[in-house]
Amino acid sequence: MEMKADIAGKPQDTMFHKIYIQRHENVSILFADICGFTSLSDQCTAQELVRLLNELFARFDRLAQEHCCLRIKLLGDCYYCVSGLPEPRPDHAHCCVEMALDMIDAIALVREVMNVNVDMRVGIHTGRVHCGVLGLRKWQFDVWSNDVTLANHMESGGIPGRVHITEETLKYLADDYKVEPGNGGERNAYLRDHNIQTYLIVPEETSRQETSRQVLIILLIGSNIWKILLQSHGSTKRTANMSNGNVAKELRVMGHSSRSRLAEKEVPKDTEEEVNDYLIRAIDARSIDQLRSDHCKPILLHFKKPSVEAKYNKERDKMLHLYFICSLTIIISQVVVLLIVFPHSLVLYILYGICIAIVILVNIIVLFEKWKKSVPILKIISSHIHENRCLAQILASFVIFIICIITIVPMVS
Repeated sequence: MEMKADIAGKPQDTMFHKIYIQRHENVSILFADICGFTSLSDQCTAQELVRLLNELFARFDRLAQEHCCLRIKLLGDCYYCVSGLPEPRPDHAHCCVEMALDMIDAIALVREVMNVNVDMRVGIHTGRVHCGVLGLRKWQFDVWSNDVTLANHMESGGIPGRVHITEETLKYLADDYKVEPGNGGERNAYLRDHNIQTYLIVPEETSRQETSRQVLIILLIGSNIWKILLQSHGSTKRTANMSNGNVAKELRVMGHSSRSRLAEKEVPKDTEEEVNDYLIRAIDARSIDQLRSDHCKPILLHFKKPSVEAKYNKERDKMLHLYFICSLTIIISQVVVLLIVFPHSLVLYILYGICIAIVILVNIIVLFEKWKKSVPILKIISSHIHENRCLAQILASFVIFIICIITIVPMVS
């Protein structure tokens, strides 16, 4: 607004001479660089590489919005953002760490899809910065300070696939994350010369693999949708313009051709409606049923390839404990309804008590992995259940059987 007021009140030849600078305290700065970008570019055509980078950086921008970070600029294959400005935030360090962890998961999808050794090296530092708009002919919003320089060196001295933070950032994280010594000075001369103490965030065992798998499916389907829509819209529609801001621009770059001139004369749609229209066309063009029939068996929906099924069975289900908690809620609700509807008897009381006790015991075993109390046998059993989907499914089937028994017996009696 300050710039807008100055532009409106000054001649055009003098409006670029003022420098707009603000100072912000307690800001977390994140630098992230793609390791192995050269090998990735060797395996892709120029068009594929640009499309991949666009989808990747577009996802980073969405993550930045979700985690309250502000992207400053893209430096080739390096992504640079901050948290804590323009509006101060007490959780700016947490925002940057969560952003970094999601970025590492996002690049892991590229590694799995492209079968190339790429990873994300992330460095984070917390300090003070100056930000402002610079330039005489083409304005550039930027952030700079010694702390920004240090954050850049934190990325250079980091480790691929890990989040590298300074001691200042760690102070704002409290004990919310497990850390280990980073030894950044061994990999970067600047950190060594300035005696910077660094740490690495220890990845949680229950990582974002399930979310990453969903994003992977979306990327794979989106790649096919891009080709189908490009063919179906025809060459005459490819030159039409698209409006509605950044979302529409991203759709265009990903290959969704724009509306014809005839369509532009219709009543304008808002961004949400336009996105929904494109999604409906995409779903019609490439149905998920086709993907399921190509890769999964009927009824049980197992993968046709044994190796893929075996790999899937080893994936941890981060929602597993919620499923069993829901089963306990269901059986308790069921008992309440049965007590209201059917006549009471000692046999039914014993049945209800035994069944509820069994389901509670199953819940204790499943949830014990998340408890701090140490009982080695229960810890081992709980870990096996979480790490083996077949074992979890057997246990779930047993709980369903208990629920069926508690329903059928009162009716039969």
